[in-house]
Amino acid sequence: MIIRILVEAFAGIVLMTLFSYIMSGLAKKNFKEPNLLNDLLNQANRDGSLAGWAVHYSIGVLFTAIYEAIWLLWDLAPEFWFTLTAGIISGIIGVIGWSLMLKLSNDPPKIALKDFYLQLVLAHVFFVLGVVITHRLFEA
Repeated sequence: MIIRILVEAFAGIVLMTLFSYIMSGLAKKNFKEPNLLNDLLNQANRDGSLAGWAVHYSIGVLFTAIYEAIWLLWDLAPEFWFTLTAGIISGIIGVIGWSLMLKLSNDPPKIALKDFYLQLVLAHVFFVLGVVITHRLFEA
């Protein structure tokens, strides 16, 4: 089960991060969560740090484990409505987390917050989609 959660989380994070990088390019704004996390976590040495990636992946694993527990405990099949609902709820949790981190930071990165938060909610829908698709591959 642990390997499964790690693989599902990895797939979700890849899809989410790809979406965020594409949106960054299209909007010409920095929506790249791992890089922004580096800025928050490693302000003294922002270049080349993997701390943001480690935090990003760890949170993804936690969310994936929660989804797996929900599917198991309530005998649910991960379907469209679960993907959409869990993505939006996870995105809102992400917005709350980012808001807290930015408020607590002495030198927060400059982010267009309204655009970033909207993108963040959508990115979490892609995250859950990646987790669900990979989950179904394990079930096949």
